[in-house]
Amino acid sequence: MTEQVYIQLAVEGDLDEIVLRKVIRHSSCPFEIYVCHGKKGKGFLRKRILQYANAAEKGAKPFIVLTDLDMQECAPLLVGEWLPSDYKRLLLRVAVREVEAWLMADRDNLARFLGITRSIIPQNPEDVENPKQVLINCARRSRTRGIHDDIVPYPETTSRIGKNYNGRLIEFVEGYWSIEDARQKAPSLDRALKSIHHFYDALSKRC
Repeated sequence: MTEQVYIQLAVEGDLDEIVLRKVIRHSSCPFEIYVCHGKKGKGFLRKRILQYANAAEKGAKPFIVLTDLDMQECAPLLVGEWLPSDYKRLLLRVAVREVEAWLMADRDNLARFLGITRSIIPQNPEDVENPKQVLINCARRSRTRGIHDDIVPYPETTSRIGKNYNGRLIEFVEGYWSIEDARQKAPSLDRALKSIHHFYDALSKRC
């Protein structure tokens, strides 16, 4: 009988939380999510990560943390900067370069959701420098007015995203996104799924 393991999450924002929850469910590991921390941006997450790690080592529920690579050189360097020591009860995974790349990796379903042709979406989204902006540019060409208005920022505003950017992409994640398809074109997503399995195996052996 597989043993249920209670964990905590920590992420940059609301969209990241929904993505991480779905990835964990897809892993089929019997994790029970207790609470999600952060959701105040990358800087906040970095300031808190050692606090989370140390608390977990002292007996608090283990953590799975998701952050974006953004413009940093590579994921291993980011992990080494954030976690200079080896922590057994915190798993840090990095989306290359942003979690939006994981969504674009499921080209067929995202094209249908946005109402655009599949060829507009990059074939290798983890090679894109700014996935969020590329996704917004894809939405600019949407034939569905509501999608365009929600995801694309108004020209006269200083906002980088549309008025319901997170809401629309959360809708996509929850109802359309195929992780199995996406992991074929998003290596960091594939590694995250494998790492979650290893993390569960290691935690369950210590229980």
